Amino acid sequence: MKKLKFLKIIFICLLVLLFGVLIVLKSSKENVYSTDIFDALNTHSKITLVGGKECEDILKMCADEVYKYDNLLSHTKEDSEIFKLNNNTTENISGEVIDIISKCREFYEKTDGRFDITIGALSDLWNDAIKMSEYPQKEEIYEKKNEIRNRKICH
Repeated sequence: MKKLKFLKIIFICLLVLLFGVLIVLKSSKENVYSTDIFDALNTHSKITLVGGKECEDILKMCADEVYKYDNLLSHTKEDSEIFKLNNNTTENISGEVIDIISKCREFYEKTDGRFDITIGALSDLWNDAIKMSEYPQKEEIYEKKNEIRNRKICH
């Protein structure tokens, strides 16, 4: 009798498991995978959403937001606010960019300088070296590090 009860419990568990698997398989066929691949923020970006038809609109909103910050914060796009600041042009700098810089200064303080938005010169050194399939010279790295440490962010 106990063995029969045990088998009934096993059988019910297997049915529940099978039912769950069928539900997952059915719902996975209804999911829409939406992916957008684009270049922004000086890198290749990929966003994938899983859901229904609304994913396309959400995906576009996500990409638009990334492009927005790319256009505001790029140090390589001449019309971006950060490029202008890096080249000593302070007119037409938005409150949003000033707020972002202020937040970055807070993170700089909280991380004892480990989070440093003035690292661009060192990043450029590495990017240039990688393009030439080599490493930067140790002396060049120290020179750029010293430049970074001595820069002040004002606003």
